[in-house]
Amino acid sequence: MTCSTAKSLVQLTTMKIAKCGKLNEIVTKDEEGNDEEIKIVFAKLITIQLEGLSNLKSFCSNLYCEFWVSLLEKLILSDCPNMKTFTAKHIRAPKLKSVLVRERFGEEEKGYWEGDLNATIQMIDKKLDSHKTHLFIGSFAAFKSSELQVWRQDKTLVQVNMFRNVKSLVVKRCDYLAYVIPFHLLHCFKNLENLEVADCDAVQVIFNMNDDSSNKVTTAMGMSRLKKVSLENLPNLTHVWDTDPKGMIHFQVLQDLRVDRCDSLEYVFPSSMPKDFVMLKTLSINNCDQLVKIFAKDKTVSELEDTPIKIVFDSLSFLYLSEVPLLKYFYPGLHRLQFPNLKELYIQVYKWMVFDCQEAKTSVEDQQVLIPLEQFRLTIDKKA
Repeated sequence: MTCSTAKSLVQLTTMKIAKCGKLNEIVTKDEEGNDEEIKIVFAKLITIQLEGLSNLKSFCSNLYCEFWVSLLEKLILSDCPNMKTFTAKHIRAPKLKSVLVRERFGEEEKGYWEGDLNATIQMIDKKLDSHKTHLFIGSFAAFKSSELQVWRQDKTLVQVNMFRNVKSLVVKRCDYLAYVIPFHLLHCFKNLENLEVADCDAVQVIFNMNDDSSNKVTTAMGMSRLKKVSLENLPNLTHVWDTDPKGMIHFQVLQDLRVDRCDSLEYVFPSSMPKDFVMLKTLSINNCDQLVKIFAKDKTVSELEDTPIKIVFDSLSFLYLSEVPLLKYFYPGLHRLQFPNLKELYIQVYKWMVFDCQEAKTSVEDQQVLIPLEQFRLTIDKKA
């Protein structure tokens, strides 16, 4: 509404505005407005509730507009992450003693007060930014426009401490990101522990290891605390990593990786990754129609090399492979697999799968997949 409209609402007692994703402010200056002072009195307004307004920056940004809300007792903000101040000019709300804030749907409200409404909003903005541990991105996400700009293209705004406290990143039903974590943000997620990506038709790459100038990662970066990764229903996902990180990003505490319904994915891991998986306990891959191998082959290794690569998964307890009709290799080329702590292996066989190294000109022992049978459960579901 315009200032003149707001001034006429003398009987207004309750204001609730929700789920208006493009809304920048509630009250704005008149089209023919000038720079004269204007006083807006909401004499009967008791409750203001603002929900799911991801682009809301302020209630009113007009420097010449002063507000009086003498009966206002309840102000609730829910999913308004971009709000920096309430009004540009001073607002008088003598009965208001707390601003109730709910960061995300389903959470309990928390009360904040700094003695003044504008000071309180500014304090809340800084507090939520500095303590943010969960970040959700989606079609209706409460995602700051400034953060989205940084995510998609504006590398000049990226700071070392940006997203440093984020422990959980969830991307769902998002139709505008091709890269879940683009190259210029890889170093920002120092404390990320959980990554969940689901129902995103646009996603092509999870970890983008090359920037727009085709420069590769050359120094060690973040992700060292990542424990769980879940990728579900990503029909255009072609790479989890679009370039082999080769030790520049370590995943040595990764414990749980699940991939489901990623029909454009031909392999899951680059060839250098096995040595990182010292803590990996669960590996589950399901419903991936184009998947041929779990690991890509290292192109730097000579085809004439006759010494099998030794691959040991020290902590892997559960391995599930189902609805992967083209799967042929766990690791292509000469290799020797060891799963010393594997407890449950489920394989749904369509045609064949090479776990051992059929082409290796070595002894029978070197062709084996070494799995201790104590406390071990094997299920083979033959489809064809």
